[in-house]
Amino acid sequence: MTVADTRARALITAATGRRAALETAMRDTAGDLVWGTRIAGDPLPDTPHREALGPHAEIFDLFVEAASADAVAAVLAPLAPLVDPARSAVIAGPYHLLMPWQGPYLMIFALRPRVGMSRADFLDYWTTKHGPLIVAAGRGKGSYYQLHAHPGATTTLARTLGYVIDDLAGNAGGWLKEPEKLARFFHHPSTLAALADERMFIDHRRSPLNIYRIESA
Repeated sequence: MTVADTRARALITAATGRRAALETAMRDTAGDLVWGTRIAGDPLPDTPHREALGPHAEIFDLFVEAASADAVAAVLAPLAPLVDPARSAVIAGPYHLLMPWQGPYLMIFALRPRVGMSRADFLDYWTTKHGPLIVAAGRGKGSYYQLHAHPGATTTLARTLGYVIDDLAGNAGGWLKEPEKLARFFHHPSTLAALADERMFIDHRRSPLNIYRIESA
């Protein structure tokens, strides 16, 4: 798998009653950033994935992404009063773009390894087994990325921003054109096969999945 570049990403939960203010502040922020706001509603109602995932306490309101941790920190540090740090996460590390199609929405699957699995074994399985399975199922024509957490870089960014959640092993997902059709896709046989493979390395109950509308890039 080729490493395209490195990325830093923050998954942000707004402080109580401050989401609108946080979104406004982000829209007023300059810089070479990608960010988005979580769309309302359950993206996977009545799907096998929803049954596997269960309800999540971690429903991040926004994501902010840049090529470097310093760029993310520079934008978000002044917005600290608008953020709930106990319910916000960061991840920084190698970014692998396996299928490049893009759209106006981004799915972010925030992953944690299944119980008893080391991070090294998790990344090896994700990279060498699950990733090729997804690419083969999409015949290389869809959208799929992996963002792998580098423990040191992730912990450093978390400390810089004061965010508590720094235990994500990675983010997976892809870009979407019509997120309302995602649930139908998640009933497809290839997706059911992917779910079976996910159970080999992902702790679904601790791995929230949300969809975001891209606001700027």
